[in-house]
Amino acid sequence: MKIVVRILMIPVIAGVSYEVLRFAGQHEGKLVDIVSAPGMALQKLTTKEPDEKMAEVAIKAVEAVFDWRTFLAENSEETNQ
Repeated sequence: MKIVVRILMIPVIAGVSYEVLRFAGQHEGKLVDIVSAPGMALQKLTTKEPDEKMAEVAIKAVEAVFDWRTFLAENSEETNQ
C-alpha cells in the first residue's frame, strides 16, 4: 500500500515542483532566493563551466541549424524602424 501511495504522489510532486520553478523564474526576492537555493547548490555540484573546445562545438552546432547572422540582420532592421 505504501508503494502505491508513493507512486500516485509522483505526478502531484512533479506538478508542484514545476509551478514552484515557474514562479521562481518569473519573480525576484528573498523568498524566491531561499526556495531556489537547494536547486542551485545541486546544480553547482553536478555541472561545470564549459572549456574552449566545448564552447566551440556548441557554436558550430548552432550555426549548423540556425543562420543567426541573418536573424540578427533582419531583427535589427525591425527594431531600428
